[in-house]
Amino acid sequence: MRERGFDASLVAGDADAIRREVGEGRPVILLLRLLDLPGERKDVHHYVVVDGHDPRRDLFRLQFGDGRARWAAVAKTGGAVAPGPDRVLALDTLGRVQLARGRCGDAARTFAEALAGPALLDAATRAELLEGLDQARRSCNRP
Repeated sequence: MRERGFDASLVAGDADAIRREVGEGRPVILLLRLLDLPGERKDVHHYVVVDGHDPRRDLFRLQFGDGRARWAAVAKTGGAVAPGPDRVLALDTLGRVQLARGRCGDAARTFAEALAGPALLDAATRAELLEGLDQARRSCNRP
């Protein structure tokens, strides 16, 4: 980041620190652990950019790099900042990471797991998950 002229520093923070930074016009980059496999050393991590905050709902706008903003709560856990208990968001992101890495079978299973979760998914979220599942299935059927 500094090589490109940005002032950047590594800090431990919490939701209040993110609110302050975003409120002052400074996006925050978070490293999220999407999958924790104790003892396996195969955890899945992904960077996201926080570039907005909705104080009414106390949600943060997260950019995952796929061109779609997502809103989620943020909580401090284990000395790091991570999205709150939004399993569907984490599974959606994990599925997209798996697709990007060419692991279409894993991605299809991840999207299916997310769709089998809460019955009250909003229409937009359900459509995104179905699109991801369809993309994973099509990728698996390619020669």
